[in-house]
Formats: sequence, C-alpha cells, structure tokens
Amino acid sequence: MSATPSPDARTAALAVLMDVLKAGRSLDRAIESAEQALADPRDRALCRALAYGVLRHHRRLGALRDHCLRSPLRSRDLDVALVVELGLYQLLAMQIPPHAAVSATVAVAQTRGKRWAVKLINALLRRFQRERAACLAAVDQRPAVEYSVPDWLYTRLSQDWPTALDTLLVQQNERAPMTLRVNGRKTDPATLAEALAAEGIHSERQAGWADALVLAAPVGLEQLPGFAEGAVSVQDASAQLAADVLGAEAGHRVLDACAAPGG
Repeated sequence: MSATPSPDARTAALAVLMDVLKAGRSLDRAIESAEQALADPRDRALCRALAYGVLRHHRRLGALRDHCLRSPLRSRDLDVALVVELGLYQLLAMQIPPHAAVSATVAVAQTRGKRWAVKLINALLRRFQRERAACLAAVDQRPAVEYSVPDWLYTRLSQDWPTALDTLLVQQNERAPMTLRVNGRKTDPATLAEALAAEGIHSERQAGWADALVLAAPVGLEQLPGFAEGAVSVQDASAQLAADVLGAEAGHRVLDACAAPGG
C-alpha cells in the first residue's frame, strides 16, 4: 500500500488487537466490528492488513519493542505496547513512508488518552529506524522469535521436519493469496476474470484447478462482481481441490462436515 492512509485505520486496528489479545475475541468478529466504523474501503483494507500482520509477527514485534525500551511497559499498558507493534510492523513490512507511519501511529496513542506515551512511542520508532539492522540482529538470534512461533512448535518442527525447517518457518508467515471459486452454474472463470479486470482487479487462473481464480491482491467482498448473486465465493485452492478429488457423482450422498465455502 503506497498511499498514506488516515490514523482512523490504525485506531481500528488497535481495537481489533485489544479485542483478540486482551478480551479473547476471535479475529474475524473483532475485525467485523472494527470495520463498521470505517467508511473508506482503503481504511478497512489497512485495518485488516495491520491486524493480521501484527498478530502474525506478534512475538518478533514484541521482542523488538522490548529491545528498544530501557524498561518494560506495565501490563496495564497493553494498548501502548500494541501501538508500538503497529508502528514497528509498518516500518518493517509495509510500503508506507516512514515519517507518515510514525506520525500516524503516535496519533493513536493520543486518541487513547495516553499522552505520556507519545514521546516514548515516537522515540522508540525513530530509534528503530536508525538502528534497524542492529535491532533485528539482536532479536533474531533465536529462530523461534524471528519467525514468531512458540518454542514448543519450533522444537517439534525441527524434530519432525529438520530438512524443511527453514521453508516451513518462512511459509507459515507468508500471507495466503485470495483465491476465488467460480460458480459454474452462473458464470465461468474467463467471464469472471473479464468482469474483475473491468473493476481494476487482476486475477490469474490457478493451474490445474477448474474453477479457481487467484487475485494479485486481496479486495473486499463488496468489490467482487457477482459475489452478492452467488456467482463467486472465496475458497482456498486446497479446499477447492477436495471436491474434485472426491469424485462425487449424481446420486451419491456426501457429508460436508464443514459445510461452508471457506476462505
């Protein structure tokens, strides 16, 4: 995302993180609630990207935050800790100009009434900008921290898949592509691809899949032509393959234990 978005998206993302990490709410429900306050689709997209990104890299971001602090934050200041993680994630992984990421993130602390934390957050994020390589080298000495996995999971992966460990660690942090399943009763992949292109949404056929289209970048469901009419749904390619491999024929009884399009 190259555009400079408003702080509202970051405030909403913080609300999502607090809902998940403090209140124990599911990520999907937390995002759904937060996005209701965001009228601009670009803000909703940024909120979602920030929430997913910070949670995916939470352990590493927390380690970076603590490395840059002289003393740890109090447990009651979880919101401040997460604001810092929001800022660090933007500096690490998003195409937002650093000065915009820092200033807009600092503004979130002000909306929370944590004026005492404004200077701290600003100084910490700017320190990370200056000392990025050294900070990363310090916290990434432990692979479990670098890839934000629990110690027990890292141990199991290293024992069970020693030759594939590096690949597994990298890929488990990769963002899965947004894959569509075309409803053959209403349209076909070529026609839907044309409709997507007309809306400025680039897609490609998934090789070996009859009804799958993979988007170059995720979009909101409301932007998908034909979604409301049931012409297309969101479903991972692996889930789509299950029905083809099953080979169900007319007259067969099939129990779908999940019973949802997926995504």
